[in-house]
Amino acid sequence: MKKIISLILALSILLSVCFIAQVNAEEIYPKKWKTFEGFKYVVEENGKVKIKKYVGNAKIVKIPSEIEGKEVYSIGSEAFMKGELGDEKGNTTLEKVVIPDTVYSIKDHAFYNCVNLKTVIFGKNVKLIRSCAFSCCKKLKEFKIPPKVTELGLGNLYSSGVKSIYIGKNISVISGIYGFNDYNTNLEKITVSKKNKYYSSKDGILYNKKKTKLRLCPVGLKKKSLKLPSSVKIINDEAFWANKNLKKIILPNKLDTIRPAAFSHCKNLREITIPKNISITYFNAFSDCKKLTNFKILSKKAKIEERIFEGCGFKKINVTHKIVEGFQACEKLRKITILPDVKSIAKRQFFDCPKLKTVTIPKTVKKIGHQAFGFKYEEIGCGGDVLKVKGFTIKGKKNSAAQKYAKKYGFKFVKIK
Repeated sequence: MKKIISLILALSILLSVCFIAQVNAEEIYPKKWKTFEGFKYVVEENGKVKIKKYVGNAKIVKIPSEIEGKEVYSIGSEAFMKGELGDEKGNTTLEKVVIPDTVYSIKDHAFYNCVNLKTVIFGKNVKLIRSCAFSCCKKLKEFKIPPKVTELGLGNLYSSGVKSIYIGKNISVISGIYGFNDYNTNLEKITVSKKNKYYSSKDGILYNKKKTKLRLCPVGLKKKSLKLPSSVKIINDEAFWANKNLKKIILPNKLDTIRPAAFSHCKNLREITIPKNISITYFNAFSDCKKLTNFKILSKKAKIEERIFEGCGFKKINVTHKIVEGFQACEKLRKITILPDVKSIAKRQFFDCPKLKTVTIPKTVKKIGHQAFGFKYEEIGCGGDVLKVKGFTIKGKKNSAAQKYAKKYGFKFVKIK
């Protein structure tokens, strides 16, 4: 009798578990989703099939062109993704996927974090690849954008293994342009079809069609020295961001604008000359170029915004009126020579330059901004604080802006003749 009762209880528990599992499955995969050979799908109002989820574990997946005699036209959001966005493990089984000619669109995060995906064979009729569809596919080495694609969404190749990108003749919108560089340290070249009406390429670099705007230089471009085309007038935001190899870049005379962070984090860049026709260089244009020690500014009309050389590797520089708030956090800076054209020194112009111990200020300088020099930032515990540079000394004329600054902040002042 006890055995019968135990059996009944066990069956009850098993049925309960199965019921819970069924409820959970229904919560995960709605009733309207159907199943075909490992694919969860729905038939849309247009009478065509959208793949909602792949639940199989095959290494090679060939997406069907038809299900129920209906055309498969779309791969849905997160269709091949496993787990949640941001999961470290991701989809570890998929290595190759073949997309049929019937597919028109690939939705957001469709293949996100398919960490072993090496090969994608696109159908010839894919037109839209939405945001982050192939991001974090670390073993995907080549990405040939299908010829009919007109839009590539944001962050598509974020943290992928792609080394080369081919842009077909029809693509007109690349909203994911920054996704090519952000955390994609493997990208070496971009090639554009000569028939494309919107983009062009040279030496593996992406430009607009007329090469008046430089859109993107790959992080891993295999060049140490680069001379840009004479037609270039604008260098785009983050265009050279984190480039690994370039030591010298020759900018063209027609160049008018360098956008924000255009050359930021170029770890091997050693010298740069800003040409005479530049009208504006935006903030952080060359920030954190740790080996940048040599620069010239030929332009007399340039508006140069703050933090242009923040975190660079200068040991000594000549200070001109053309740069405002430009040299914060230059950890190696030991000596500055302030030129006679300087009338004022901006706030925090040399903030957090801890090796800059002595500054001589000429009488031409009439104004010195808040914490222009002599201060550093120091991390303390979970936060940080602004401290004085120990032993900081200011040299200048009696009753000058230099003496007033020294007195205001309690720095040692040495009078000069």
